[in-house]
Amino acid sequence: MNDVVDIYKKSKTDIQKDLLKSKNIAMFSRYQAGNLYYHVVIFDDEFEFGIPVTENIEQYAPTSDFVSQVRLPDKTQLSTDLGNAPFDAQIKGAHLFRWIAKSFDAGELIKCY
Repeated sequence: MNDVVDIYKKSKTDIQKDLLKSKNIAMFSRYQAGNLYYHVVIFDDEFEFGIPVTENIEQYAPTSDFVSQVRLPDKTQLSTDLGNAPFDAQIKGAHLFRWIAKSFDAGELIKCY
């Protein structure tokens, strides 16, 4: 019998409840391509999720006639979603639920084997 939980058969509320109940710690794994990656145990299985640390901002400048605009290359900046949050090597999984939920919604909450 297969005991592996299909995380996508659960709701975000179920995941949040499990994180709060279990008090599992998320462990920093790596930084890669503008993302911090953490591993956390949810429903007794280990999952990986990313936290984007940068975002691209579209920029426009007026043309010489000031009627239209021309698009400039995107500007990269630190993600405003991070705020003042500290990202330590170990953090309670429940404290990172905002990004776990975003990974879940995007289908990017990956089971570790």
